Amino acid sequence: MNQKLLGYVMVVLAATLWGTLGVFARFLNQKGYTGFEVASLRIVLSGLIFLIFIPFIWNNLLQIKSIKIYIFQSFFGVFLYNTLYFLAISRIGITCSVALLYTSPIWTLILSKLFIKNTISILQIFISLICFLSVYIVIGTKFNETHIDLLGLFSGLGSGAAYATYYVIGKKIIEHEKPNVVIFFSFIIGAFLFLMIPNSWGLLIKITEERQGLVWIYFIFITIIGTIVSYFIFVHGLNKISAPTVSILTTVEPIVGVSLASLIFNEPLSLVQISGFCLILGANVINGLFLDRS
Repeated sequence: MNQKLLGYVMVVLAATLWGTLGVFARFLNQKGYTGFEVASLRIVLSGLIFLIFIPFIWNNLLQIKSIKIYIFQSFFGVFLYNTLYFLAISRIGITCSVALLYTSPIWTLILSKLFIKNTISILQIFISLICFLSVYIVIGTKFNETHIDLLGLFSGLGSGAAYATYYVIGKKIIEHEKPNVVIFFSFIIGAFLFLMIPNSWGLLIKITEERQGLVWIYFIFITIIGTIVSYFIFVHGLNKISAPTVSILTTVEPIVGVSLASLIFNEPLSLVQISGFCLILGANVINGLFLDRS
């Protein structure tokens, strides 16, 4: 298979797997697991499995110059992102959570200006405004029909900011480190951060005592398929195609997430909301075509 075509397939497959995470999180919510518990177990179990790969990247680990930037990235991009995103899903559903997550281009623009000192163009501001407007369109309809869950709303916004932090910091790290090492440290440190919370140790006991087979299937999928496999596929796909193309292809993620939420959980998706998501996807495509050239 052509290497570029293989890269397309790998990135789309990874984005598709990420798009299913919200569905499995909702299944686990229905089985009695909170958003925090889903996030914690996802990262802790992934971190434990990642320990198996230490012998294969040991030489690379010895060459790490500073652990501080990894800790910073893992705190915001792994710990906070997962906690806030799965909390948002449990409170306001998949559709609104995905929409709020995709405010990340706005946060990326702000963080890039603050930490990387990038210049801001008129087109970037325009794209950010499109993202803001489209997210408002998607979530506005739902919140007009019922009470506003402020915790869910701010958790969703926070997940977008944390996601952007992972991207901005990771972009600087990956200039000097191998992608596999970045993924390894992200999840190992992320798991350690979750384990610093006493409740997480109780969750490990809870999951070992779990007798529902479906719960184990859901967690195995989220941990192994939706995290470890998907990240490795994504990273190796990155090496075969350009960053702008990746930005466009990953728009598969919200399409999958919202479509599954509508089909499986009957989350209402009005024509207005569909228009809002089209704007979100359009903004990300424009970003990939014209802005993400670095």
